[in-house]
Amino acid sequence: MGSGVGDGKNFESLLEDRLNREAGSTEPKYELLNFAIPGYTVVQQLALLDRKVLDFEPNALWFVSHPDESLDIVNHLVKMVRAGVAMPYPYLDDVLRRAEVTPELTEAEATRRLQPFHQELLAWVYGQMVARCRERGVLPVWIYLPATRTAQPEAMRETVLPAEIVQEH
Repeated sequence: MGSGVGDGKNFESLLEDRLNREAGSTEPKYELLNFAIPGYTVVQQLALLDRKVLDFEPNALWFVSHPDESLDIVNHLVKMVRAGVAMPYPYLDDVLRRAEVTPELTEAEATRRLQPFHQELLAWVYGQMVARCRERGVLPVWIYLPATRTAQPEAMRETVLPAEIVQEH
């Protein structure tokens, strides 16, 4: 997101400059748009994709994934339910119904009930992103960026994106 770096020194600026320089043209061929919002979960990012990103008619969507993404979904949905916020997608209502999560539950109990669905939720969100991209002729690119504090990033990959998700999408 470019926090703490000077103007023009963030990732997308450096990459855009390099791609255009290597393209060897006087006219820029590449423009990178960063829609990252600190603290957004993948559910919120899917909604952002639907509301804003695809209107820019991109050629590719690079989605950078981080450890604990599926666990963040659970925490976010629990907060939404407890606050009485309507779910943005019917599928989420279905998962909450199957998990028997209601606003009356404590946060701890709602989290416990929703936890078994965390990988299913992540697979659904990624699947929706891929489907929306393909419907519009946008190349979906998934990038896993492990946190530097993670001792074994390869072991985390299966937690973030299980093999069956890769095979389905």
